[in-house]
Amino acid sequence: MKKFKEVESYIFDFIFNNTKEGICIFDSCGRIKFSNQFFERRFKKIENILEIFDTKFKSEISSKLSVLQRNESFDNIYILNGSMYYVYFYRLNKDYLSKFIDFSGNKKLIIEQSMLRFVSDKNPSIIFIFDKEGNIEYVNEAFYNYFGKQNDGSGKNIFDIFKEHLSLENIREIKYFVENPSLEWKKKIFFNFEKELLFFLSTIFKLEVKEFDLKRYVMIMEDLGVQEKLASEITKISKFDSLRVITDGISHDLNNVLAALIGNISLAKCYIEKDHPVYEFLEESEKACSRAKDLSLKLLTISKGQPLLKKKIKLNDLLKDVTIFVINGKFDSKKIKVEFVFEEDNVIVDADEGQLVQVIDNIVTNACQAMPEGGRLVVGIRFVELTEDKNYLPIKSGKYVCIYFEDSGKGISPHIISKIFDPYFTTKPGGSGLGLTISYSIIRNHKGYIDVISRIGVGTTFFVYLPV
Repeated sequence: MKKFKEVESYIFDFIFNNTKEGICIFDSCGRIKFSNQFFERRFKKIENILEIFDTKFKSEISSKLSVLQRNESFDNIYILNGSMYYVYFYRLNKDYLSKFIDFSGNKKLIIEQSMLRFVSDKNPSIIFIFDKEGNIEYVNEAFYNYFGKQNDGSGKNIFDIFKEHLSLENIREIKYFVENPSLEWKKKIFFNFEKELLFFLSTIFKLEVKEFDLKRYVMIMEDLGVQEKLASEITKISKFDSLRVITDGISHDLNNVLAALIGNISLAKCYIEKDHPVYEFLEESEKACSRAKDLSLKLLTISKGQPLLKKKIKLNDLLKDVTIFVINGKFDSKKIKVEFVFEEDNVIVDADEGQLVQVIDNIVTNACQAMPEGGRLVVGIRFVELTEDKNYLPIKSGKYVCIYFEDSGKGISPHIISKIFDPYFTTKPGGSGLGLTISYSIIRNHKGYIDVISRIGVGTTFFVYLPV
């Protein structure tokens, strides 16, 4: 028995060390416990498996390893020491196993595969590849944007995942297609993500490689809400740019006319006494011209934006001071409860304080006017990062401070919410219709963005993005 075990151990050791794959076992910190001869020849005497990889891959591999459950795996292709390797990681129990297969001889095939993977991962639509039983063999990066980084789609069953997000009727339809495939299955369906319904155009088609008797199914989920949002933003920017050209011309012509009027009125006042009956009419005309001049300045703000006098601003203090000042000065402060929710204390932004005060004033005023019987206003700050693969706003990718104003008012009707930033559009008696238009122009001049969501009977939330 002892001799048999020695022979068995010898055979295992021979196979393990003579395979043309690098194999090693390492702990949760990456410290290598055991490796075969192929691995040691290629990567010398390293102590930590992460030392093999470039800096840009280390954090990616570490994060993926940290969420791996027992018997789960992931793989990828890497250039290591000038050679191309297919690398496979597998969770044993407390430890991990990795395999390194040298694919340098199949360089063309690997390049094509890498290119296809790159194109797939940059696609904003969710892509699944699964077998007849629903076992997922591949998901692209968009999958994690919707289902979360903690969920690794590969190795799981698509129907188990869909149970939490899709109606039973739609799941039955997908199962029926898989069992009785036609050319393709295409349908608009709702997915439930954290109590939010998203609308997708979902397409499934059969993938068949007859030479290898391979049958798989590809599902592509295209977020129609994103397309609608992008189309709306493009329309808004195009409309705003057209208005800027018009208001620029009008404001200049208006300024020229007003300069002549104010000059002549001032001269006329010099030639008559103050107790003359005409003097009062001249003063009223002068006041009217001053109001028109203010209007002209507002139009110039919309068309070109005022010059920015930027400085470091303590955003938390500014939000508190302006919000409380507006409510106490214009409304019944006892009816409106204000709550400040700041992700961090002492947030500093580089902005024009006067113009930022104007934006806060306009939005808080609108929020309070939407709650004539009183209500709740939440003013908050949080940090967001818009990445290239998940940026649905018409601003550059990067880090932003997001200021949000959430009221419990009557909400904005869907058929007018797209018009609220248009000049002179107002639903309030006596409103000028320029407050939000000027606010939009100011934030855009700061390289930021204003967004809004609203539900009738629930309330409205304005989001102001300022670059960090």
